Amino acid sequence: MIEQLLVILGLAGVLIGSYIDLKTREVPDMLNFFLVSAAIGLRLIYAMIYNQWTYLLYGIYGLGAAILLGYFMYYTGQWGGGDSKMVFALGALFATYPDFLLSWFSPILNIPFLIIFLLNVMVAGAAYGLMFSAYLAWKNKKEFGKAFRRQLEHFYIMRISLFIIAVIAIIAFFALGDPMGKALTAGMLVSIVILSYILFFLKAVEQSCMYKNIPPEHLTLGDWIAEEVYDKKKYVTGPKDLGVEQHQIDHLIRMKKANQLETVRIKEGIPFVPSFLLGLIISLVWGNWLFPLIMVAA
Repeated sequence: MIEQLLVILGLAGVLIGSYIDLKTREVPDMLNFFLVSAAIGLRLIYAMIYNQWTYLLYGIYGLGAAILLGYFMYYTGQWGGGDSKMVFALGALFATYPDFLLSWFSPILNIPFLIIFLLNVMVAGAAYGLMFSAYLAWKNKKEFGKAFRRQLEHFYIMRISLFIIAVIAIIAFFALGDPMGKALTAGMLVSIVILSYILFFLKAVEQSCMYKNIPPEHLTLGDWIAEEVYDKKKYVTGPKDLGVEQHQIDHLIRMKKANQLETVRIKEGIPFVPSFLLGLIISLVWGNWLFPLIMVAA
């Protein structure tokens, strides 16, 4: 029953978090702290009832590992604070695979489940990020088109380099007699070209769809300020901050009242919690699905 509750709480929590993240680009701290507390509390109850204290320790280890990853992703600017705290909760909830699900699914569990989950989150996050970026590009077609053309002009030398690489690869393709060598050459060429244009695409989406000007009173804790703001010569906030803090918001509001500014430029990130939901579902149903693909490729 405890395992069932952990799964229900985890799925419900990340589903609610995904909805809120998509609507507001924020994840409430109260939701994340509740999930962490519930996960450790339920694991403690399980350990006391069945005298299996390792079950509690796994939850603590999972929470610790998730905290390390969450802080790393936060301080490198990949995730917001709410995203990182949601990972804390999921690390405590799903430190181990729920055994009762083995009656329905046959996942590949050849490495610790928490590692499987985090790997699937990374893969799901990359796919989800591309799809969401495509949605933003479609939604802002005019601005995106201009930004994409600017990217192509800016990376003109890179495009010339890609053309030269393509010519060399085509020559190598026809010169090689080994089918495996031809396949590797073609695969390398296609990968380089696709990854390069994905880079142009993502940069254009960022420039055209992820920046906006808002009044300082509409700022929330953790918003990423896109341009440096100074009060006379005193630094107030800017891109080097990991997220705007309350005292900085208060300062900006005072500056607006003094007619020193009207709006602040912020950068909106992609709501990332839905990728946690995708990664969790994939992990519970299929487990380490990447393992067979890697073995086949090897």
